[in-house]
Amino acid sequence: MTTALMEDFGITATTLGTVSAFYYYTYTAFQIPAGLLFDRYGARMVLTITVLLCAFGLWCAQKLGQLKVVLPFTTTVKH
Repeated sequence: MTTALMEDFGITATTLGTVSAFYYYTYTAFQIPAGLLFDRYGARMVLTITVLLCAFGLWCAQKLGQLKVVLPFTTTVKH
């Protein structure tokens, strides 16, 4: 899968590692805020919104296809 991603975006392994790191950085940063949102609004509301955000992020990443534009949308995909 990594080879295919590097070929599709025309990037090196280092750049792919940076993109992967963005995923984990934002995952870590949003653990506490996500927990607070779940406590306040409930699982159904939070999961509905995050699924919509995830779908939007994937759609944007697929449509735009350029690495520098894809990076901000990788933060929406994890939840």
